[in-house]
Amino acid sequence: MKVNKFLLTYNEALGDFSVDYDKIKTPYKAIKRFVKLLDEEVNDARLQGMIEYPLNEILLLAFLAILSGASSWADLERFGNSKLKFLRKFLPFKNGTPSHDTFRRVFSLIDPKELEKATVVFVMDFFEKVKKTLKLKFEGKDQIIVDGKEACSSGRNYGTEDEIRNLQTLHVYDATNEICLASEIINQKTNEIPVARDLLSKTDLKGKIVSFDALHTQKETVKVIVSKGGDFVGGLKGNQSELYNTSQELFTDENLNKIQKTKNYFKFEIEKNHRQIELREMYRVDTSNVYIDEEWVNINSIICYVKKITDYKKNKSTIEKRYYISSIKDITLVADAIRNHWSIENKLHWHLDMTFGEDNNSTMDKNAFANFSLMNKMCLSLLKLIQPRYKVGLNCIKKSFGWELQGMISELLCYYSKSEIQNALIYKK
Repeated sequence: MKVNKFLLTYNEALGDFSVDYDKIKTPYKAIKRFVKLLDEEVNDARLQGMIEYPLNEILLLAFLAILSGASSWADLERFGNSKLKFLRKFLPFKNGTPSHDTFRRVFSLIDPKELEKATVVFVMDFFEKVKKTLKLKFEGKDQIIVDGKEACSSGRNYGTEDEIRNLQTLHVYDATNEICLASEIINQKTNEIPVARDLLSKTDLKGKIVSFDALHTQKETVKVIVSKGGDFVGGLKGNQSELYNTSQELFTDENLNKIQKTKNYFKFEIEKNHRQIELREMYRVDTSNVYIDEEWVNINSIICYVKKITDYKKNKSTIEKRYYISSIKDITLVADAIRNHWSIENKLHWHLDMTFGEDNNSTMDKNAFANFSLMNKMCLSLLKLIQPRYKVGLNCIKKSFGWELQGMISELLCYYSKSEIQNALIYKK
């Protein structure tokens, strides 16, 4: 299984090319599709007849502003004032640009589930059109990752009786195509487990691998995944003491040596980093002869992940063991899924904080924060589509949108329709 297989194949198919903007016009079709989705999926909770700034204008402006580097409510207002002439190519903007307070208030009134549907459908539809036109086909299983993220500046009064905790968001992330499929803010009086279960029950998991950490290694969560036709790889810790203790008994040093001589052993490449040498190994035991509580469904493998770190300057070594359960019997497939699980940290969470500034977003209203974050995630997926052709970081590409919005929007969205993709291919270098 290869992470990011769509983006890699897509850019290989297109190759290096420059868009002739005289022949490929501003992509009205793609923008109109986005506006149409907003009108169909997102309800305006404001009093009709009292609306000065239509909702589709506010959200379209936010989308283009975030692509261009905006990371705050004030940034949205400044962007609108500077790009009003361009914005009026798509919608009237009769009353100009809303204030930053209006942006924050409107975002707090939008139902995040509605906005999420519109943004995810737009990105998925966009990617599917590209795949169909370029006739891209893939083999193997897609990987879905479940993991939470904390917004470090959204809390208040830390360490006091009036403390408001930082907002926690649970993500369901398609690691193969690098698209966040679903996200939900966790209420302070609940936890991630039932939220994850609910989100997974609404996600297409057929033929896919779902990976999660030990928190979500729960019998009911596994049942949801299996009932949806998915496979799973889940971490094990003390919260599932019976399985954890069984794993420790299975993977003694003596048994590890035996497994090394079988097909149930997988060794990652040795990596040298700074003054350390790191070796990662994966060992699998079939569960056919292992007692497991019958309430656990489809556990076909118990895995031991061994990480050996040698500090060659100090001549010291450390060994860490982690345990996993999985419905998959192929040790190579399991090993890839375990290693790829952490891609959510550096391909989604890291970018949300460092590229889109979410760690500095002090918005306390959970709806407003969630909706701004949804726009960030949509823009992140689209920016990654164009990144390999520039060979620079996403922050640099965002600056290019700010400097030359019309040209960059044309280059990004011109692949929305079959004819526009074909034109792009015709004008390859």
